[in-house]
Amino acid sequence: MMADERSGTGGETGAATDAAAALPLLIIASHGAVGQAALETCSQILGPIEPAAAIGLDVHGRLEDVERGIVAVREHHGRERPTIILVDLFGGSCANVAAKILKSRTEQDAPIRVIAGFNIPMIIEFAFSRSKYPLDKLADRIIEAGKKACLDLNAKVLARPAQVAPKDAPPPGKEPGTA
Repeated sequence: MMADERSGTGGETGAATDAAAALPLLIIASHGAVGQAALETCSQILGPIEPAAAIGLDVHGRLEDVERGIVAVREHHGRERPTIILVDLFGGSCANVAAKILKSRTEQDAPIRVIAGFNIPMIIEFAFSRSKYPLDKLADRIIEAGKKACLDLNAKVLARPAQVAPKDAPPPGKEPGTA
C-alpha cells in the first residue's frame, strides 16, 4: 500500500480543529499510484488540497492494507469530519473496500460519500466547492464535473460551424435577380 497524506494547515494533529472540521476530507483510493498522481497534479494546479490523502493498492498489496489506510486517515482527521472517497473503478478492489467501510459506519461517524471513476476535474470541483455545499450536494457536483469533462475532443475540434447566410442573401436554391 502507498499513501500520501496532505493534512490540514498549521497545528492540526489527531482530531481536526473546529474551523477545519467544517471542510470535508478527501480520500482517493486507487490501484497503483493513480490516485497519488491525480492528487499531486491537482496540487500543482491549485496549490495544496487539505485535508486530503491518496491510498494506493500496489501489485503486491492487500485489501486489508487499503482498508487500514482509509480508516487511519479518517481517524487522524476525526471521524466526525464528512468524507468524500473517490475510487478509480466501480466494482474494483478499492471500491469494494470503500463500500465495506461505508456499510460499517456508525451513527457517531460523519457521513461518507463514495464515488467511483474519478478524474482530475472531479478533484478540482471538490477543492472549489467543498466549503460551499453540504456533502450530498458536493458529491452531486463532483459527479457532474466528472461527466462534463468526458467528451469527444474530435467532435469539438473537427466540427464545422454552421454556415450563416448574410441577411440580404437569397433563399437557398434561388439565384440573385430571378423571380
